Amino acid sequence: MEATKTRGRPSDPQKIAMQKVKLLKAAQALLDHYSYSQITIRDIAAKAEVNSAMIKYYFENKEGLFIELLNYVATEHFSDLHLAANEDSPVLTFIKRFSGLLRKKPGFCRLLSEEVLNNDSALTDVFLTQFPCRVAQFLPELIQRETGITDEEKARHAAFHLSSTLVAPFLLRTVRMKAWGISDDVLGSDEWVHQVYQHFLFGFREEHHEKMELSI
Repeated sequence: MEATKTRGRPSDPQKIAMQKVKLLKAAQALLDHYSYSQITIRDIAAKAEVNSAMIKYYFENKEGLFIELLNYVATEHFSDLHLAANEDSPVLTFIKRFSGLLRKKPGFCRLLSEEVLNNDSALTDVFLTQFPCRVAQFLPELIQRETGITDEEKARHAAFHLSSTLVAPFLLRTVRMKAWGISDDVLGSDEWVHQVYQHFLFGFREEHHEKMELSI
């Protein structure tokens, strides 16, 4: 009698882990070139060379997969950003590493502009929690350390200004490249990093100096 073939779920923990990573990396690679709404479960499965049914099994749906991807990338990269606190110039180190992250992960800026800023969803909540909210927790302290500022609210405003300055060129990529002729390579250069750093410190010191003069 011929044995009946069954399509059971994978039970090998190592295989499960490998398939999940392949699916996450495939989703990330597709996001670098396509919008979230354009990417389908079949696209991800084909890119990962994994049965599309596994996406529902591991993540429930496409949104669940991308939520897991956000958690995966945040865990992978934010420990490196936190280490900026150990440097002599923590703000400069943060600018360099954060700019590098944005340049290496263009899909996340696309996700921010096309989904997060326009929708109220579980994906939006996770994006905000894992990225801007985490930056807001430690960047003001780095700024206080490097500038000597004691006003926590002012440090928070400065941190928001700096993070916005870093993200904007990536969000406005088409305008930046076509109207201003500023390439992605420029944003990855040491010259750009130091320029942003110097402008930030100069602006802060100029504002601080003017307020001191007004108070005299």
